[in-house]
Amino acid sequence: MKKFLLAAAMLLGAAGGVSAQSASDPVAFDWTGFYGGVFAGYGAGQATFTDIDSYNLAGEIFASNLGGGLAGLTLGYNAQHDAVVFGLEGELGYLGVTGTVAQPSSSSDSFASVNGALYGTLAARLGLSLDRALIYAKGGVALTSGQSAFDDACVIPPCGAATLSARSGAQFGYTIGVGVEYAFTDQWSAKLEYGYLGFRNGSMSGTASTGNDFSYGHDLSAHTIKAGLNYRF
Repeated sequence: MKKFLLAAAMLLGAAGGVSAQSASDPVAFDWTGFYGGVFAGYGAGQATFTDIDSYNLAGEIFASNLGGGLAGLTLGYNAQHDAVVFGLEGELGYLGVTGTVAQPSSSSDSFASVNGALYGTLAARLGLSLDRALIYAKGGVALTSGQSAFDDACVIPPCGAATLSARSGAQFGYTIGVGVEYAFTDQWSAKLEYGYLGFRNGSMSGTASTGNDFSYGHDLSAHTIKAGLNYRF
């Protein structure tokens, strides 16, 4: 987070300096307009689970490392003023990070897991144009469909052989990132981008065969690196 804020501050300072002198040194390439594209990459992160209502041990926190591919579509708009580029960008993709962890206090086969799911982001983008190269920072909101799950074979009495299962629902969060994009023709550009996705305060609940309800909280975060190809309309 500190590295991202430092990079964004440097970008803002550089943008201000270039903008002040741009009247006498105009930028040749104009990034203004709508664009759409595709991207693919890899994500790695962590999912943290909390036993909320003492199904196994009240307040116990345990975590799973995550990893997997991602891919999706991008749609956005840029408005350029001198060398400064302002934009709004939407992203819809599949985040294929997966991971499983057993609850340490469980006396049966009790574990939590994360599976890949769709996600979407809407972010503001601020960039510095160096002719056909664009350096930018971005930040905004994120949403993912249900990813986390809690399962327990529950072979210890009084559960018998019943299988317990709970699945999470949609989860809101945020995204930040930095990247560089290069326009190799007037319509086509390629980008390389680092991003961070953070989803907090998720929950999942179910009912054991004993009739007792159980709930688990979960947080999910992922660092991503992706390459993309955009077309300017």
